[in-house]
Amino acid sequence: MLIRAEKKSDRDAVHAVNVSAFPTPSVADLVDALRDQTQPIVSLVAEEAGEVVGHIMFSPVTLEGSPGLKMMGLAPMAVSPQHQRKGIGSAHAQHILNTNEAEQLMHEILKFLSDP
Repeated sequence: MLIRAEKKSDRDAVHAVNVSAFPTPSVADLVDALRDQTQPIVSLVAEEAGEVVGHIMFSPVTLEGSPGLKMMGLAPMAVSPQHQRKGIGSAHAQHILNTNEAEQLMHEILKFLSDP
């Protein structure tokens, strides 16, 4: 399994993974809207044998009263049903936690929480 950054050419496959992983297409539509209306911080796909089988995306969120605080929200993490329970979701989450972006954002959040 390869976890890599989402490419523009992955959009249809990412949409299909999200449609297959959730009961309605509304989650896939939300991911598309977030991608189109915000700047995702991290958007990754899991690929097996050249096929996109999983997706995770964090996008910017704001905290009312703290516009300078950098935070990210998890857009749904999805794994196609036939590939679930194989550690793909866990691998996505671990990969995200090990990115420089996540480390920098966590530092910002902790700094905010410790500021009186």
